Amino acid sequence: MGIIEMFAGTISKVGENHWAQFWGVLLGIFFYLVEPGAAFGALWIAVAGDLFSRLIAEARTHGGLYHAAKEGFINSEKMFWQTAVKITAYFFMCVMANQSKYIFRYDAPSELFSTIVYSILFLVEFFSVSKNFQDAGVNSFKWLAMFAKQRLDKIVPGGGDICEGDKPSSSGPTD
Repeated sequence: MGIIEMFAGTISKVGENHWAQFWGVLLGIFFYLVEPGAAFGALWIAVAGDLFSRLIAEARTHGGLYHAAKEGFINSEKMFWQTAVKITAYFFMCVMANQSKYIFRYDAPSELFSTIVYSILFLVEFFSVSKNFQDAGVNSFKWLAMFAKQRLDKIVPGGGDICEGDKPSSSGPTD
């Protein structure tokens, strides 16, 4: 059996497989809404880095991952909901950044708008990762956090203050 026959057989089976159709439609909608590119990928890598760096900071601060979880400093339900809200909000901002090409008449303004949105979200994540590693004891990251905060303040007056509210408190066990 040649590659063409194998490919044709696979395509014909998609018409019979409702799950394949369902996921195909969802992926089609996703790719239409965000048209993921390098900036989109970089942002989601930064979001994952923020999540993992927070886990590292909590583990380092509270005597290991096991102790931090056992003592309630890492609460999977609270972390899940905070992360779910953040991912949903970021996803909608990415959709809006991409869909701006249908609002602005020319390519340059929509690309500029998308660049601004992705840059701000990336700087917020960059700041958060830097602060998380500071909390884990890597004091050399302080200047990186200061840099990100200054850039956010420069882009949006008071923008550096946004970062401070994005961080969960580790002063005690979570409910």
